[in-house]
Amino acid sequence: MMNNYTLEKYFLSSISSYKHQKVILAVSGGIDSVVMCHLFAQHALSFCIAHVNFLLRGKDAHEDALFVKNLAKEYCVPFFYQEYDTQIYAQEQKMSIQMAARQLRYQWFPSLIQKYCYSKIATAHHINDSLETVLLNFTKGTGIAGLHGIVSTHQYIRPLFWATKQHIDDYAQKYKLSWREDHSNKQQKYKRNFIRHKIIPQLKKINPNLEYTFKNTLSRIKDVEDIFKQKVDDTKKQYLQQKDGTYHFFWNQFKHELGAQTIAHEIMKSFSFSYAQIKNVCTTPHHVGKKWISATHILWMDRVSWVITTQQLSNKKFEIFITKEQKIIQYALQVWSTKTIEVNEVNFAQKKTFFFDFDKLTFPLILRYWQPGDYFYPLGMQQKKKISDFLIDKKVPLYKKKDILVITNQKKHVIAIMDFRIDDRYKVTAKTCNVYMIQPAL
Repeated sequence: MMNNYTLEKYFLSSISSYKHQKVILAVSGGIDSVVMCHLFAQHALSFCIAHVNFLLRGKDAHEDALFVKNLAKEYCVPFFYQEYDTQIYAQEQKMSIQMAARQLRYQWFPSLIQKYCYSKIATAHHINDSLETVLLNFTKGTGIAGLHGIVSTHQYIRPLFWATKQHIDDYAQKYKLSWREDHSNKQQKYKRNFIRHKIIPQLKKINPNLEYTFKNTLSRIKDVEDIFKQKVDDTKKQYLQQKDGTYHFFWNQFKHELGAQTIAHEIMKSFSFSYAQIKNVCTTPHHVGKKWISATHILWMDRVSWVITTQQLSNKKFEIFITKEQKIIQYALQVWSTKTIEVNEVNFAQKKTFFFDFDKLTFPLILRYWQPGDYFYPLGMQQKKKISDFLIDKKVPLYKKKDILVITNQKKHVIAIMDFRIDDRYKVTAKTCNVYMIQPAL
């Protein structure tokens, strides 16, 4: 076991890169955060103390707050205090108390950085905390990121991460420090406490040096994770393409790569897809049009790729009325211009431009999404055709079909499928006098 001098030496090493910066210490009043405060004070570092009262433990919680406030007075450092009704917040957000408390404190601490010009936020997590986190993640199911334990980030630092719980206890005894005991830490109804008090002691019977070997394992897992992240990044660059807000992942080209399924999930989880969903996608025979839905996106099987689109929140039953005098039609990001012209002005070579016999139209026209059962007479044909069949013939991907717009007249005839074709019954003929033109606005 390393002695207290070594513990302090390691502390100085861990804070060497920010020893001249102002740091916020997240202090609960427990032994871990009290030891962290003492170390910062012993080495004359610039810090303040921040404490959150989650109003969950009645009188004890208020006494914790008073204890931490007095600790700040003892060290002559600024003290910041915040109360949250965590119970109500958890109910409103439909999450566990533990998750609600975590979310609240991680919302508050960064605001202190911005308001008071601090550089970092320090928490008193140590190697045993990380061990508990990894075992908990492993038990519930996790990817590789869940096995690296509690890590430092650009904003959050863990100056006690190298220490075991025993090191902290020894240090507190040596300096005769006082702290507050959170009795809920002994209640085994909490999963983390069960792991701490029941599982880890059994594991230490197998390996008395569990914390030290775990620390070495974490270092190796971190290296593996870095290699894995690089592979994921390379895969994104080669096989994931974005176009007009839609993503295409070329799974058929990638699926034979080593670890393809796991890498595919790592990419797709940013679209809120679970591992079980992506495993199902990977093992399902390729069938164009099959789809999977996450909380935020839809994954479609297309002919040569997976297509990922956002879930459409718009009302598919919308209608926009177009009057004779209207010069602009606009829906979402799409804009068209309209005008009435003479026959000799018609230029059929203009791309994506529709020309109608004006006198055959009944206004107002209506712009809407196509619906099952819609049909029209495609330009050049004398027989009607269902729009669904027309889109199949045009090989429109299923994920795009839902966004196809049509224009109808007051007789509810579809006179045009936007970006595709007009109805033959409304085309310009030798008898046409006036022409109604619709074209994309430049």
